[in-house]
Amino acid sequence: MTERKKPGKLQIMVIILIISAVFLVGTGFAYWERIGNSLNILTMSSYKAEIVEKYRIPSHVNPAESVEKSVNVKNSGTVDILVRAGVKKVFGTRNGEEFIEDKNLDGEMIEIKFASKYWQEGKDGWFYYKDILKAGEMTKEPLMDSYRLSEKAGNEYKGKEGHIVVTMESVLADENGADIWGTEIKQLGIVWPDAPSGKETIVKYCGKEEGFEIQGDGTDLFAMFKNLTPGCSRIQKIEILNSSKENIEIFLHAEEIKQPGISDQQTELIRKLLQDHAMIELQEENDVLYSGAAGKKFREDGENGKISLGNFSPGQKKILTVKLTLSPEMDNRFQSLTAKVKWIFSARGEDGTTVKTEVPVTGDGTEIENWILCLWAGITVFTVAIWLKGRRRKKKT
Repeated sequence: MTERKKPGKLQIMVIILIISAVFLVGTGFAYWERIGNSLNILTMSSYKAEIVEKYRIPSHVNPAESVEKSVNVKNSGTVDILVRAGVKKVFGTRNGEEFIEDKNLDGEMIEIKFASKYWQEGKDGWFYYKDILKAGEMTKEPLMDSYRLSEKAGNEYKGKEGHIVVTMESVLADENGADIWGTEIKQLGIVWPDAPSGKETIVKYCGKEEGFEIQGDGTDLFAMFKNLTPGCSRIQKIEILNSSKENIEIFLHAEEIKQPGISDQQTELIRKLLQDHAMIELQEENDVLYSGAAGKKFREDGENGKISLGNFSPGQKKILTVKLTLSPEMDNRFQSLTAKVKWIFSARGEDGTTVKTEVPVTGDGTEIENWILCLWAGITVFTVAIWLKGRRRKKKT
């Protein structure tokens, strides 16, 4: 009967490592994730206004003869604006395509019939529209609807061309928007509407199996972050609720999303918007949890780039305030731009089990287990290699 040799120390170590690897991989499957999509769509406004004229140039105008000329302003952008218009009246002659003004002639000989219900002439000579011009709409009445040559006009005006030059200025509709013109909206008879109430989004953690649910405007985490303009700020409130029976800690982080079908130039503008111009502040009561660029993926803060939203006992809820501010230095290249950001919530229990969800839930993954398996497999292979090398040396001796 052959005597069985006792295993050496190296053999025992290999056996322990293999058993440990199997144990860790088995317990690693307790860490699981649920993956889905919770998108925030940031849309930049298009800011544009234009003068719309309805006018047929007459061959000549006799004194006291009325000529129809309608002038409106249209808001062809996507944000509400305040409008004022300037009017200059001149006479002159034409040399080919060039009009040459005759400063010896009095432009006041052109008498304009201005509207007065929705337009108000200021002391500065500008005509102010007495309402908010909403996106896509035209002024409710034209600035003017006709003009005539004054009966006082003498023979020196005979054969001359009269020009009515209308200019227009607009600013974003804001309670203090008219300040830049040295006036106030209340002096124009504009009643500023009450600010729209922020739409509150509810993020509910339901348990290990169920993951997270988002209740609100679809799955868009920040429904108020739309139609943005340079220099504006928007505030969104989020209710975080732990409806499970577990004690958990909840985390939040963001990731940029590749948007198919857009040019490289647009992609670079979106990246610049999220990294340089769009600032996010995440706050619970008076505690600031995060303050920085929306596109930094929160890498500088928290574990693995995650922002801790705090510990939640069963049934506990917290109200978070998220403030988005855009830099006023943005130029027209950002108009009508749409940027998407992926927001990911994670919940961690006391036993180390983690649930990661981008609502709605669409699948699951075991990424961390694969890393553990690879690590211990590598250690095991390395140890076995050393053991075999030791055996060869013994045989040679």
